[in-house]
Amino acid sequence: MALLPRLCEVLGGWKHCFSDHRTYRRAKEHALALLVCLGRRTISRSICVLGRQFRNWTSEYRLFSKCRWKPYALFAVILEQLPELFSPKQPLVVALDDTPCRKTGKRIRAAKTLRDPLSPHFHINLCHALRFLQGTILIWPRETAGAARAIPVAFDLAPPVAKPKAPHKPRKGATKKDWAAYARACRAHRKAMKSYPQKLREDGLSAQGARLLNRLQVRCNAIASCKNRISLGRCRCKLLQS
Repeated sequence: MALLPRLCEVLGGWKHCFSDHRTYRRAKEHALALLVCLGRRTISRSICVLGRQFRNWTSEYRLFSKCRWKPYALFAVILEQLPELFSPKQPLVVALDDTPCRKTGKRIRAAKTLRDPLSPHFHINLCHALRFLQGTILIWPRETAGAARAIPVAFDLAPPVAKPKAPHKPRKGATKKDWAAYARACRAHRKAMKSYPQKLREDGLSAQGARLLNRLQVRCNAIASCKNRISLGRCRCKLLQS
């Protein structure tokens, strides 16, 4: 089967993810346009590929900002077709990796200053980016020995836990009211710093990865042929939670 008809067949499973057929059609069009646009994969370039650069862009951006649909639901159609690729005795192996998506805007929610993974080991560089967790399922060939194929099944936003900021000391000539507010802010900062390690354990990268695997396990158990096959994923969850 040709690649494009097969891709359109997979995207056809997105219909249940959207409440309106017009939203589904627009999402499908953008998914195909982002594959062939040149340069950075942005919404504006996708609109240009679709030939709508001289129209009102409000409805196009509203698809990504205000429409009520869940990103993880888009991978449901992939999970439903995975049993066709599995061998009968193959366990369900899930690999996790975090990846930064570089951004330039300073007002983007959840965008933080992160370590650049491409920086050399002798000099750590920083970048302003959004951090995502990607989950992929590894599938081996059925009959012959060979390398596994990684199929993405999850791509969740995983922002780092914000460290409490110390309050600014009042300037020279500040009133007693300003110093009293500074003292209260210092007490609140010390209290927040004491709870910061606990927040790291509950909402850090490892905890977010464990929650992603748990959600993936629940979704796989809903498929009859994949039920109770994510044994390696459970072990990984325990490792991440420890």
